[in-house]
Formats: sequence, C-alpha cells, structure tokens
Amino acid sequence: MAPSGRWLLVHVTTVAVLLVIFVFQVFALRSSDAGPTASMALALSGLPLLALGLPWSLHYVVSPYTYSTVALAMLGMAGPAVLNVVIHVWIFGLKGRSWRAP
Repeated sequence: MAPSGRWLLVHVTTVAVLLVIFVFQVFALRSSDAGPTASMALALSGLPLLALGLPWSLHYVVSPYTYSTVALAMLGMAGPAVLNVVIHVWIFGLKGRSWRAP
C-alpha cells in the first residue's frame, strides 16, 4: 500500500498542534505563580510529543535530568517529534519521484 498524503497531513497537524500547546503551557507555567502540580499540565502535550518523537526521544525518556535548562528540556521533548515530521516529509517526497533512469 502506497503512503498517502493524508497520513502526512495528519502527522504534521498533530505535531504542530501539540507543539503550540506545549510551548504555550511552558511559557504560561514560567510566567505565572502556579501551584506545585501545575507542571503536570505539560504531560498533556509533552508525553504525546515524546511518543511521536521515538526513537530519537528515547534519550530524554531514559535520563531527563541531563537537560539543565528549560530550553534544553523543551528541545529534548519537542525536537525529536519535529525531526520525525521532517523525515516523513522527506520520505514522502522521495516516494513521489521516479526511481527509473531517464
């Protein structure tokens, strides 16, 4: 079964929406004086981003405390999901080309 552009659109949209929610939650958490359990809201978008970033996000899952700043932690959680989107777009572009010699 050939890959469909519909799956690519679903993948890109899902990662983009989760990424926007994740970044908004991080900045809202840092700017407000929220309670001790406010960071649990990051799990709503952070855990699916980690899952969509596998296998590249496995390092963050195994040792999350190696990221010393919030920016590095955000990169460790969201970066692999974006990388998988880029790889998906690249593979979809390759599948659209003809592999036969001219």
